[in-house]
Amino acid sequence: MYAGTRGPPKIVRRRPTLPQGPPCSTIGALRLSFRVRNGTGRFPHAMTTETLSDSPHEVRS
Repeated sequence: MYAGTRGPPKIVRRRPTLPQGPPCSTIGALRLSFRVRNGTGRFPHAMTTETLSDSPHEVRS
């Protein structure tokens, strides 16, 4: 494909797209997660671990 009509031709390159077949998937930190759609689903384990390790620890007796 070429863009423009004047001067030397420019080659227009398209970026690769993700597969659009059902179900859509999102690649997580450890594995594929088929539940992550429209902001719903679960967090990757790596993010959950980071969030828990940064939270203050409460000691119960």
